[in-house]
Amino acid sequence: MSKRTTTDDNNNNTTTGPTSAKKSCQKFRDGYRETFPSLGVSKKGPTFVYCYICERDFSCAHGGKDDCRRHVMTKSHVEYNKLKSTQRPISSFIKSTELEKSRAVTKAEAAMCQIKANQNLSLAKMKCGRNKATAMIGELANIVQDDLVQRMREGPFTISTDGSENIFLLIDKELRSRQIPWEHNLALGCDNASTMTGHKKGVIAFARKKHPDIFLAGCTLHLVHIAAKKAAESLPPVDEALTDIYYYFNKSDTRKQEFKGTQELYDVDQKKNLKHVCTRWLSISRCVERRLHNWDPLKDYFHTHKKKLDEAKLKKKVAEERKNAPQKSKTPMNKNDTLMKNKNPQESQKTAASSSSESTYCTQSYAEKKTEEPMIHVLRRSLIKLLRNVLTRFVKLSAFALAQTVDTVDYKSSYNQKTDKELVIGENAKEFIKNKTSNHLRENRLKEFYLNVRKYFERSCDYMIAKLPLKDELLKHAEVVDVTCKQTSQTASIMYFLNRFPSLLPKGVSKDIIVEQFISYQSYDLQGSGCVKNRIDETWISIGQLKDEQGHCIFSHLATVMYGIMTIPHSSAHCERVFSCVRKNRTEQRSCLGDNTLQSLLVVKSAKLDISTLDGKALDRLKLTYAYIVLKLKLNFLILLKYIFSECVKFGKVNAIMLKLKLGESI
Repeated sequence: MSKRTTTDDNNNNTTTGPTSAKKSCQKFRDGYRETFPSLGVSKKGPTFVYCYICERDFSCAHGGKDDCRRHVMTKSHVEYNKLKSTQRPISSFIKSTELEKSRAVTKAEAAMCQIKANQNLSLAKMKCGRNKATAMIGELANIVQDDLVQRMREGPFTISTDGSENIFLLIDKELRSRQIPWEHNLALGCDNASTMTGHKKGVIAFARKKHPDIFLAGCTLHLVHIAAKKAAESLPPVDEALTDIYYYFNKSDTRKQEFKGTQELYDVDQKKNLKHVCTRWLSISRCVERRLHNWDPLKDYFHTHKKKLDEAKLKKKVAEERKNAPQKSKTPMNKNDTLMKNKNPQESQKTAASSSSESTYCTQSYAEKKTEEPMIHVLRRSLIKLLRNVLTRFVKLSAFALAQTVDTVDYKSSYNQKTDKELVIGENAKEFIKNKTSNHLRENRLKEFYLNVRKYFERSCDYMIAKLPLKDELLKHAEVVDVTCKQTSQTASIMYFLNRFPSLLPKGVSKDIIVEQFISYQSYDLQGSGCVKNRIDETWISIGQLKDEQGHCIFSHLATVMYGIMTIPHSSAHCERVFSCVRKNRTEQRSCLGDNTLQSLLVVKSAKLDISTLDGKALDRLKLTYAYIVLKLKLNFLILLKYIFSECVKFGKVNAIMLKLKLGESI
């Protein structure tokens, strides 16, 4: 027999001798990588396999795929695999990489752009450049809008607007283009103009064709303002005198300096006269207070100047008589005469003092409703409190006991009204009337004054009872949001909102679960858990994060429903703030500010975005935005260059080659 020799497993199997036969060998195939991702082709040859985990070669010539499987199951491979899975790359030990530095710079630039937008400052003096700052502001606005659109698609929202009848077409176009369903819109916040609240051609009429259950949230601030203005019509006009006095001193530095000297003589703080705006009637309270503060200096100033004007007129008259002019010219009345043409200055002071006191309660209510935090849960009680405050100023307490509710009090009956001495008109007015002898007040004037005060209160109550939503069903059920009323709240209030607005119900959650969480919430100790905050929205955020012993959220679904209810606006003050921001940004110095840039500035300012929460993807998006704009500008310039070059060649007016070289160097 011939002798036969064989190599070990790590080499190709060969036989020697005259009777040796050639054996077939297995090779590594690409299909093995799908089953064994850690294996690859070896540099030793096709019959070897390289393991990236063990970092060594082994032979697969005998079993092929079975050899790979046996290697992966070995103890050494399994241990190496565990070790590599818990191993950190060396780059993670480096404190800062180039990418992190670039993102840090982008974050700092974005933060500076946000500061500029919040402070209504120009972007021209940015170190990164005006064009780059504009691009970053626009991309920040896009990030905010993308997040807002996503939330509006998934959950409830409300729309507040202040515009013309065409505003509905714009709103509907935006919602359809962004694929936002109208059914998620809970309410439409607006002012009380007929173009917004009309039942036939108003914006709310068209909105209810899209969503029949939408709630009309009229601005209560406008209603309070109109109520105070209509009531003031029963008093002598004070606003005209305030306006005349303001404009008398406004454009004259000489008059201002003379009036400051008069204030020093009376030892009065040098405070300027405020401007009363007729469209914001409640500003009259501060203006009247300032006028009463400067009353004695003003009276002395105008009397002194009237004497000077009379002396000047007399001298002018004597001079004209000496000239024996055939026609004597009539001296025109000066504005001082108009300001001092008051039959009874004491009467004017008494009316001003009364107006200041009577407009204070409206001003306080107005300030409470102008806040940015949600107030829908206390709006109805706040309006009832305002009406009660007005009634208690001239109605006896016995009349409240006979009425079931505040709006049913018989305040027009004379036997239910207080006497003249008991009317609440302010301490300054009472003190002035008390010294009527020294102030030269007549009895018939006092009777007329008290009659006007009663008319003021009656007109105010008439308008508030007729226009304010004191009996609105939604406002009554919205009080369920108030955590201070959780013991008296009812499940019917929760079911009212869930039935009227199905979008309030979270996906995959039944109404029974919301009711169970509400019942548990009523018996839960919120004070002990520290959930009660100053703002109601922050309170419900804390309530939604409460967890039980197993780590599950207790009131997460109930808190989601409450968030949706709190989106219903209580006024349109935020719309007015947007108009103010527009005027502060588009000024005479920034008259060329584009509409898109202005829109981006308003979005960034109103969103109050936290730049520190932006992830790496968002920062890269901000960085690439400006690069894309620069590339787009260069392409547009090249297209323009090509067009100019072709026109020059066509008409032959200049040397095309020289023009191409010159324009090419300017790119």
